[in-house]
Amino acid sequence: MNILRRLHNAILQSEENARLMERMEEERRIDTRFRTFLASCGDPDERIGNGPTWLMSAARNGSIERVTILLNRGSNIEAQDEETGTPLMHAAEAGAVETVRLLLERDANVNARNDAGQTALMLAYLGPVEVTRLLLEAGADVTLEDCYGTTALSLASSHGSPAVAELLRQYGA
Repeated sequence: MNILRRLHNAILQSEENARLMERMEEERRIDTRFRTFLASCGDPDERIGNGPTWLMSAARNGSIERVTILLNRGSNIEAQDEETGTPLMHAAEAGAVETVRLLLERDANVNARNDAGQTALMLAYLGPVEVTRLLLEAGADVTLEDCYGTTALSLASSHGSPAVAELLRQYGA
């Protein structure tokens, strides 16, 4: 039994390493494309293929340096993806604390909604709790519901972080 467990763990670790290598390769490709984009002085709101803008991608990846460069070049802080998600929503969902902080300092709309009626606060239900704290301190509305009647508190309570749920309750959810 012990041998099977070690074999199973080795396979899991191998699969995890393969996923990590794929992610690193994708980041390398994006980094190369980003440098090319910067060198060309392209439109700061250009989309990567048919996907997100450079700012959305940088926000989702928590790349504070890229986000800063793009905002300084005039990238639209309220740009929306195909589901009307904003850079702040991408950063909040990814748990990118410093990126969320920067976007809020640059006046990102904390209560913007996507096609499903979700806000950045609703997308931050997994944590870290600091993302939720930043959103709440910036005026995120804890009472908003998405198109299905779901609130940030219900998401955090049923699927997310207990610490996030507790903080939402402290803010009146």
